[in-house]
Parts: sequence; C-alpha cells; structure tokens
Amino acid sequence: SALGTAGQQLYDEIGKDSVWRLPSQDAIQFVQDRANLLANVPDEIHSEIMQSVEQGLQNGESRKELMARISAAFDEIGRSRAETIANTETAAAFNYSRDKAMREAGVTHKKWLHSQSPLIKEPRLTHLEADGQIQPIDEPFDVGGVQFMRPADDSLGAGPEDIINCHCVAIPTEAP
Repeated sequence: SALGTAGQQLYDEIGKDSVWRLPSQDAIQFVQDRANLLANVPDEIHSEIMQSVEQGLQNGESRKELMARISAAFDEIGRSRAETIANTETAAAFNYSRDKAMREAGVTHKKWLHSQSPLIKEPRLTHLEADGQIQPIDEPFDVGGVQFMRPADDSLGAGPEDIINCHCVAIPTEAP
C-alpha cells in the first residue's frame, strides 16, 4: 500500500487527475532487488526477511503490520531492529513509487527534501546539506559525494550508512 499511496500522493501534489497504479510485478521486483543493508545479518536471513516483507506487501499490510510480521518471524530481531527495517524498507518503497509516478507524469526536475523529522535524533549532515538540491529527473542527487537517484536508493552504490532510517523525500519541482 505504501507503493500505491506514494505514487498517488505525487499525482495529487502536481494536480494530475488520473489514478496512479504501480504494476504489481514492479512492486515485487523492487522488493526482490533490495540489497542486504542489515548489519551482521547473513544474506540467508536477509532473504527470509525480504520474503516476509514481500508477502506482507502483497497482502497490502501497513508499516506496523510489517514490523509485527518481521518480529514474529524472527525472534532474534528486537523491536527496534524490526522498526528500523520496516521504516527503511517503507521509505525506500515510498521514494521508488514517487520516482516512478514523477516520470510517468512527465516531471522534468526533482528536489531533495530533508524530512526534519523529530524522530531523527542525529540527522545526517550530508542529507541536511542536500536539502533543496534540484536535479533533472534522470540525473542523480549528489549527497556528500554519494549518488542517489532518489532518497533511500541503493542502485548507485549508496551504503547502509546513507540509507538506513533515511526519511528524506524527492518532490517534483521546476527547472532552476
């Protein structure tokens, strides 16, 4: 549901009247392509976690339901760890869908926004410095020397230190 909600919110923000739909295969592929960013978690356990997350996404479960699914399936993962995983994967899915929706809507430029969330006790300085950065839709953001096509994106080599618990978003904007 996060994938669909994010895309529709983007359409609503730019005043596009049509309903945005992410093909279910795109959503499944997104989950399957996520890299293992979990510290000290073997790829085998990561794979099991992602299969559980994939099943939850297919069922349309919320972030809270995903947390419960992860906690129940893996007793060795504590509540805060499950919350971190759920937050990280939901944010990645949210930004993935917003990016797809922007492209489908014909948006030409995107802007990086730091969330300013009070839940973030120690915000990443590089993410704060990137706040307001504008790029063409097909160009990556440069966040402290790390390349991102969208917040929480690991496709260009961003590591866990730049992705885990990132609450930043990309919004459509005019060319500078």
